[in-house]
Amino acid sequence: MYSIAGLSDTSETSVTTGLTLLPSLRSAYIPFPLLYGAAMDGSCLVWESKCETRGNCWLYDLDKLRYSYFGTSITFLSLAVVFATGVAFVASDIRDFYDDGYQEVYSSEDPKIRYKKRDPVRIFEEHDQGRFKV
Repeated sequence: MYSIAGLSDTSETSVTTGLTLLPSLRSAYIPFPLLYGAAMDGSCLVWESKCETRGNCWLYDLDKLRYSYFGTSITFLSLAVVFATGVAFVASDIRDFYDDGYQEVYSSEDPKIRYKKRDPVRIFEEHDQGRFKV
């Protein structure tokens, strides 16, 4: 969120922040209350009824409520563990995340550090073979 807000003008910061939060709101904050509500409504035994409309639940099947509530929580936590494990496996392939393609070159005549642009094809081949060296 901060990187996107830092790239935009100061007048567009609120719009950028809103657009950044939109995917998390759509994927997390909206479906989960609906899913937990459905799990709780599924364990209701006695519903209030007024004028042919269903009202609040008066009596829950506690065993069914317990299993549906904690089962939903365990399902979401298991999915989180699966995705976190996947990210850990993918992130283990990153060798040098901050490589900018330059290599330090020392000279015995000139003690200053100079930088030489590296060949991008060679960098890709070293990453591909798993023996990346700066």
